[in-house]
Amino acid sequence: TVPASPVTTSLQIQCRRGYERPNPLQVQCLPNSRWFPSATPECSPVQCPAQDHASLTVPGTTYLSLVNVSCKPGYHVKSSKMVNCTSTGDYFPQPSCAVIQEYCSALEDACGRSGIAAGSLNQTREVQCETGFSDPFPQTVTCLTTGQWTNMAPYCGSIRPVRSNTAAVIGAAISSFIGGLLTMFTLMLVWMKQNHKMKEAHVPAS
Repeated sequence: TVPASPVTTSLQIQCRRGYERPNPLQVQCLPNSRWFPSATPECSPVQCPAQDHASLTVPGTTYLSLVNVSCKPGYHVKSSKMVNCTSTGDYFPQPSCAVIQEYCSALEDACGRSGIAAGSLNQTREVQCETGFSDPFPQTVTCLTTGQWTNMAPYCGSIRPVRSNTAAVIGAAISSFIGGLLTMFTLMLVWMKQNHKMKEAHVPAS
């Protein structure tokens, strides 16, 4: 709205709060009681730009409009689900999304493989095998945008032959026992030979 003014008055046209025009406009009242330039000044609603970040998407809109906040896979809405476009071209409240900590669910123990804890998007977990099983395949899994791991069924190889401590102790005892018997047998042979020679030495000549 332009107020009534005396002839030769110059005014700077300003838009109302929440509206704008690309260039400032100045008008002047002529002696014929008309404004120059005569074109009606146009003001457009302030634009709130679209947002497309790593975690969220907000469509562009205009002053006083409400829009929905959408989070990308692996995230959930942390702010209000609906935000308002303000007169400054910003959204209120500020839209934001947060990471879903358990986006990929946990995997239970299976066939010699230890369980895998739940994880967030792009998080990598090591696959571990229980004692007695060979190295896992694959060695790691990563949480995808689908909410699943890169491999939903990692596995461990066949059981490795493991020699227990008890078997090792028994084997050592047996070896020691056999060694002792052989030593005693050798000593007995030596003693028998020496005893035989002594007997021959004491036999009288005929």
